[in-house]
Amino acid sequence: MHSWTRSLSKVEKINLGRYGLSPIVTLRGVVIDWDFLRACIRLWDPEAHVFRFGAMMEEMCPLFEEFCAIIGCDPNAPLVKHEVKVGYVQSFESLFQLSRPQARAMIVGDQKAILLPLIDEFSEIHSDDPDLMRLRMRALVFCLLAGFLFNKDPGVGDLRLCPMVRQMEDMGCIGGIVLAETIRNLDRAALGFDEWTVSLIILQKGSITQVWLKDHLQVVATPTSLPYNPSQYRMRRIRITHPSTDAWTSWLIELGPNEVSANISSPGGIFLAVGK
Repeated sequence: MHSWTRSLSKVEKINLGRYGLSPIVTLRGVVIDWDFLRACIRLWDPEAHVFRFGAMMEEMCPLFEEFCAIIGCDPNAPLVKHEVKVGYVQSFESLFQLSRPQARAMIVGDQKAILLPLIDEFSEIHSDDPDLMRLRMRALVFCLLAGFLFNKDPGVGDLRLCPMVRQMEDMGCIGGIVLAETIRNLDRAALGFDEWTVSLIILQKGSITQVWLKDHLQVVATPTSLPYNPSQYRMRRIRITHPSTDAWTSWLIELGPNEVSANISSPGGIFLAVGK
């Protein structure tokens, strides 16, 4: 996937925006701050679905518009929804125009597709045929969803993602599903039900939750240019650091009421960090 995303042409990067996933390529490169995230999980309330920071136990919860701004999808677009249906194998075949033998060779248990053969099938395609390039883009989006946003099983993708790819191709917004899944996994992590380090909260090479938290808590400097540029996810100046989970926890508990910023997303999709 790294070589594939690095090889994307300018046109393909623009087309990725049609699916509302342009910043995802950059987000995959965000380095996970494990101690910081573990500390934040300790302060997540799974009943109220909020973080509680500082001596005043100020509540903070990710908003739909904020996640849309980070991901790059339009919050005003129709929401992408999970489709409960039968025949996901046929949906997989149709989405990528594969023959039955080709599709079956990639599928395990009628529910999941192995990503590597799908990557091999489409990552090296370079053609002037728009239909073929559309299939390549669909495969890229499927792999990004399976390997980054919904990476519950590394190396495979749930076939239920196929209808979602089609909805996203029609400019559907995936922000609602990502936010709902993130909150659900935060709940389970805080309750000790999941090994949260491999759940949706911690994505393969980046974390939407981490980006959101570090902005709100002013751990990183505010953006230096407007509109908010995805490249700044990895280039923002680090203002605060601590050596351990316990040290981060102590800092989070002692935060004052003015030390948590309000991040806003403009109607145009600009994601900003502004002090209270």
